[in-house]
Amino acid sequence: MRAMLVIAIAMLLSPLAALAEMPPGAVQTLDGVQDAFNSADAEKVAAFWTPEGTAASAFDGSMNKGRKDIAAAYQKYFDAHPDARMGISLQSSSNATADTVTIEGIATVIGMQENDQTMSRFVAKLAKQGDKWLISESMEQPFDDTFSALKSLGWLVGRWEDKEAGVSNDFEWTLDEKFLVRTFRREKDGKVVYEGKQYIGSDAEDRTIRSWTFEQNGGFGEAAWQPDGENRWVVTVVGKLPDGRRGSMKQMLERVDNDHLRVQMVDIDVAGESQPNSAVVTLTRVPAPKK
Repeated sequence: MRAMLVIAIAMLLSPLAALAEMPPGAVQTLDGVQDAFNSADAEKVAAFWTPEGTAASAFDGSMNKGRKDIAAAYQKYFDAHPDARMGISLQSSSNATADTVTIEGIATVIGMQENDQTMSRFVAKLAKQGDKWLISESMEQPFDDTFSALKSLGWLVGRWEDKEAGVSNDFEWTLDEKFLVRTFRREKDGKVVYEGKQYIGSDAEDRTIRSWTFEQNGGFGEAAWQPDGENRWVVTVVGKLPDGRRGSMKQMLERVDNDHLRVQMVDIDVAGESQPNSAVVTLTRVPAPKK
């Protein structure tokens, strides 16, 4: 009874004005996800994604791509929480066209533990394929959690390399996982020729991610991170070079998959003079050593 009440209340809390602006087929798809979830039918849940759709979660930093992986992730969840039930409240929509829409909402799950209730925010991008609306990308993060955006970068933890360029990046949590620390290096002939550190944290006032970078040559900078879709970040950097000149640029980060990260520097300006964009670099995750 309690589960059904939570589901009913969640749907009633969906703003009527917001629902009126959403394509009915897209709303039906998200209703279908809720029903399939509450039936603990992992295959049926995954069928509401496009064949190559992605489902990401800031709770554990996971990203599953394709219906097979999404179904496997949900099945694992249902096996661990057989009594879980979910209610969805649709809050707003944006970027609507005849064939696409982005919908944001709140999901409430009960039954994970006795008398337990978990709320999360989600963003779902849907695309119309034939007569069906399917999810192409989804992102879930904790509800009203100042550090949820930072936690969504937890997948970066580990070592990333471009061996051909001699570049490496090491990410690790510090200070009770309130900050990520990135150590970057360039090596030549087995020797480190350049390195620096970056501290990445959450700005509670502006509800965004910020970073502070310090380089071996004495240069330093500050940046604001903004998501650009589910798997991309735009990092807007301002800083000072060792000789006192000011500079700025945008660093484009794209999570290709769990083991590849694409990076490019664009809109580079040094002392008022534009510089060419950098080449696109793809970093590969180095497998963690077996314990």
